[in-house]
Amino acid sequence: MNLQSERQTHEFCVKMRKDMNISGVKEVESFDETCVMLHTHGGTMTVEGSGLRVGTLDLQSGMVSLSGKIDAVYYSIEQTDKKHGFLGKLLR
Repeated sequence: MNLQSERQTHEFCVKMRKDMNISGVKEVESFDETCVMLHTHGGTMTVEGSGLRVGTLDLQSGMVSLSGKIDAVYYSIEQTDKKHGFLGKLLR
């Protein structure tokens, strides 16, 4: 595995629904006690829960760690600018 492909990987590990480590993070879009939204190499990831706190935030290495009660993890469908309908072009 070369260095470029290692940088493009994304994975996460949840321990007892209390601690979460995430790799492959490109950007943190938003976070509060109930929701953390991240842009990763695997897509836009949302973590929902309560009492969420960001422990480690190192975007140089793409690592983020969270703690709190984790209720849900999901990925959003990313939209590109290439395919916009007529209404999308009008509202730009």
